[in-house]
Amino acid sequence: MLDYGSAALVGTVIAVGSAALVASSKERATWPVWLVPGVLTVGFGAYSIWPVINEGPLGFWANHSTNGWGLQVWWDLLMAVVAAFFLMLPRARAVGMSSWPWVPVLFCTGSIGLFAMLTRMLYLEHRDAQFLTQ
Repeated sequence: MLDYGSAALVGTVIAVGSAALVASSKERATWPVWLVPGVLTVGFGAYSIWPVINEGPLGFWANHSTNGWGLQVWWDLLMAVVAAFFLMLPRARAVGMSSWPWVPVLFCTGSIGLFAMLTRMLYLEHRDAQFLTQ
């Protein structure tokens, strides 16, 4: 059986460590950095299948609609997705990505879609940078 408290703590450590790593980098990475959000997209997407199968596709709604903290977390997640989309959009458009196909993806999958969009954007930037240096 999954210990949700320990899993939440592990996720927090990974998130804080990832943010610290990104904050400490001085320049853009030259290696295929798109692999990082790509792996997270696949990993979190694979895990997400388990609760969808066991608790239903709308199982999250009970967590976000029964008390003030649940609603606060729901609004926080929505705001975070919109803010990230807003910040990524100029770079995504600069590499030729269309914005509208990503809107339903983001609001149907949350951070899975957000990380998929980030992966695609970083991949296209990396590909274009390699093309320009040849």
